Amino acid sequence: MDLRLIEQLLPNGFHDAYLSRLALDFVNRDVELSLRVLVANDDQPASERYRQCRLMLHDYSVLILEPAIAYREIKPSRGLQIDQTQLTDEDYHAFRQVGYNMREGNFWLALFVYDWNSRIVISARDAEMKFL
Repeated sequence: MDLRLIEQLLPNGFHDAYLSRLALDFVNRDVELSLRVLVANDDQPASERYRQCRLMLHDYSVLILEPAIAYREIKPSRGLQIDQTQLTDEDYHAFRQVGYNMREGNFWLALFVYDWNSRIVISARDAEMKFL
């Protein structure tokens, strides 16, 4: 499934989500993200606003964990707060310059991690999301 279709299933996309786990399968080239995603408005009780899910990204070709630029102690209680962000032409140019595999047909997912003040960037071929 295309990542854009998954985003459209969520009222807020990956905005104001919480990342609690990131796992890599180097042999099968899969990335697994454990997330709590926003599924309801602020008028709902806090316990109903978020749902736990697993986002699987298959056949990844690029995975970048930018170094944390932490200006305070990192102690996430609910996971790392993230927001999906857009990559710029300058980002893609920089990726090409350092030799990343810019595989045709892959989608890109860029997540800004508030606690790190930096990003996680992944390029993969296919995605699936399951609520837990």
